[in-house]
Amino acid sequence: MHRSTICLIILCLGAVVVLTGCGGTDRTLVPVTGVGSTVPSVIEAARGTVWEYVRSSSRVTGVPADLEWQLDEEQYAGEFRYRSGDWLMVIWPTVSPEGNQRVVIFNPFEDAYWGGYVTPGGDVVDTSCTP
Repeated sequence: MHRSTICLIILCLGAVVVLTGCGGTDRTLVPVTGVGSTVPSVIEAARGTVWEYVRSSSRVTGVPADLEWQLDEEQYAGEFRYRSGDWLMVIWPTVSPEGNQRVVIFNPFEDAYWGGYVTPGGDVVDTSCTP
C-alpha cells in the first residue's frame, strides 16, 4: 500500500474517533419520541442535502438509499444520528462561527468514510473521504 494511502486511512480513522467521540458513557442521551417533533428542520435539510451530494457525486460507494436512513435510537446531546444497516450519519448543529453544520457518514466494516459540512447557503463541502 502506498504511504499516502496509509496516512489517509489513519487520518480518517482519527477523524472518526474525534468526531464521534471515544470518551466514556457520561454523555447525555437525548430521548427520541418522534422524528418530526425532536429533529430540527435544519438537521433534516442537512441530512437530505448531504445524502444527495454523496450519492450523486459517487464520493462513497454503497451508501444506502435515502428512505433506508432512520433516526438512530442512540442519540447524544449536541448531535443527531441516522443509521442504515452498518452505515452511520452524524450531524452536528451549527458549530462554527460561519454557521456550518459538520456531517460524517461512515461504515466501519467497509472502511468507507465521508466527512464535510453544509454551509448556511446549503452548499456541501468535502473535507475528507474514502470510497
